[in-house]
Amino acid sequence: EGINIECDSALNERDYGDLTGKNKKEIAEEYGIDCVHKWRRGFYNRPQNGENLDDVCKRVSKYYNEKIKSNLENKNVLVAAHGNSLRALFVVLGLYSENEIERIEIPTGTPYVITFKNGEIVNSGYLCPIKMKGRQILDSRGNPTLEVDVLNNDKVISRESCPSGASTGTNEARELRDNSVSYLGKSVECAVKNVDKFSSSRYIDIPDITDQITFDSKLCSFDGTELKENIGGNTTTAISFSVASASSNLLNIELFEHFRNTYKLVEKYKMPTPMVNILNGGKHAGGNLQIQEFMIMPRSDILFRDMLHNVSVVYHNLKKILIKKYSISAKNLGDEGGYAPQLDTPEEALNVIEEAVEMSGLTCGEDIFLALDCASSEYYNKETKKYEVEKNLFLNSSELKEYYKNLINKHPSLKSIEDPFDEYDYEGWSEFTKEMS
Repeated sequence: EGINIECDSALNERDYGDLTGKNKKEIAEEYGIDCVHKWRRGFYNRPQNGENLDDVCKRVSKYYNEKIKSNLENKNVLVAAHGNSLRALFVVLGLYSENEIERIEIPTGTPYVITFKNGEIVNSGYLCPIKMKGRQILDSRGNPTLEVDVLNNDKVISRESCPSGASTGTNEARELRDNSVSYLGKSVECAVKNVDKFSSSRYIDIPDITDQITFDSKLCSFDGTELKENIGGNTTTAISFSVASASSNLLNIELFEHFRNTYKLVEKYKMPTPMVNILNGGKHAGGNLQIQEFMIMPRSDILFRDMLHNVSVVYHNLKKILIKKYSISAKNLGDEGGYAPQLDTPEEALNVIEEAVEMSGLTCGEDIFLALDCASSEYYNKETKKYEVEKNLFLNSSELKEYYKNLINKHPSLKSIEDPFDEYDYEGWSEFTKEMS
């Protein structure tokens, strides 16, 4: 009583034309699964004599502007319609773009609430227990990155953020930034919005997030690209991290236990060996030293507290040596906390680290081992196919291999070399691995 009810064909299901009434399995066998999927979900694809979603948007838009919009002020409007009409309404309201809506599935009989204020949408989403909220924070470099909360019935149960590196490969997930004036183009408000879009696009309950593998699969499907080019690798990473943390909290187990159970890892636990970045070059420092990270690793057969003690002592003794040898400015820090002295060669850097190990009463090759993260793509010229491993020293792949071998011979405690060749220098990788692994 007192409720105005209207029925209108504008909210009818899509007209599937010649496919109407036919068995879905038979249609897929006749036309192919990909073709049928485009007909069912594509915005502009249409079956013969049928409608596409663009057509539905036009009739839904007309109905919204003429019948619904004027009733939104101080009233609750309930729209009960077929899935494709609701998908079209989401596009009309600007909740999703034409491309995004193709990846949206609407569950049957699940309420979706859209809140308006002064004619503008201020909130939207399913009435479900689990929601996600994104925000922009600053990382250790002072650059914006994405943080995500997972909420259970409006109570925060986890909060995690996405890391960001200075050097990235071409096949790494894309990091979305706004490229606006804010934070010199590095703001991530677009990623924040994508968190909200993902959260509001589906009904999420506790079983949906405690199954990490299935959840991550749906998250990747929502993006729809291999390199996360639609919603961003920073968005998918922050959401996945926070969901993993939320799941372990809900299951009342440690995060490492949750991962073990999820991915069927070995039962026996072992503390990891820390690999500590103590001296920076490349993009992390900005001097002549081309190799990006010089690291140390403690021996792995001692207690973790002793591992941490040993690398800490070496780190602080390294500062004393750098100041004595190269002046007070040599203790300046690079992007990731390692010292950034103005050195010229990897040989010089390894020598001074070995000196710090000795000063700490430890022995290289027994107590402490050396490691490199070269990030060699940063000093590789794709046109000349040469590596500038030192300032004005240009080497081809074969010569660089010998260069690394010489470093290993001079510094036998050098145990790990990460990214010694460009990501597409397959021959260099192959030959070096064959000889040195």
